[in-house]
Amino acid sequence: MLLSQFGKIAQKCWQSIPEHFPNIELDQFTIMPNHLHGIVLLSEPPPVTDVRERHASPLHNQQPYHDDYKVKSGSLIAMIGSYKSVVTRQINLIRETKSPPIWHRSFHDRIIRNDVELNKLREYTLYNPSLWARDRYYNEAD
Repeated sequence: MLLSQFGKIAQKCWQSIPEHFPNIELDQFTIMPNHLHGIVLLSEPPPVTDVRERHASPLHNQQPYHDDYKVKSGSLIAMIGSYKSVVTRQINLIRETKSPPIWHRSFHDRIIRNDVELNKLREYTLYNPSLWARDRYYNEAD
């Protein structure tokens, strides 16, 4: 997969996630033309202190869905939201616009329960670019 200018931004930001979320370790990932596949390993987040965390987007303690829900600092949803935010900001600076949107609102996640499943997902992630021509959003002109 040859990355576009925007794909390179997405890749660079993905690779910098552990700098902002020390409880997250990156595993296999692939940047695709219209999405990405990534395996992340989560550990317990460090205790919250008075020192502001170095997130790309200050998502902790925001209320994205309803009044009873708050994004927990160091969580997967905080990491994904921060990642999407910083990628969007950098791409929009280049495009000099705020539209069209870059990301879908949500993301797909799953718990990997054992090494067999982990290795299958690593293989899928590694070889997914070879399936791109069969994707319903594939465009030969891209």
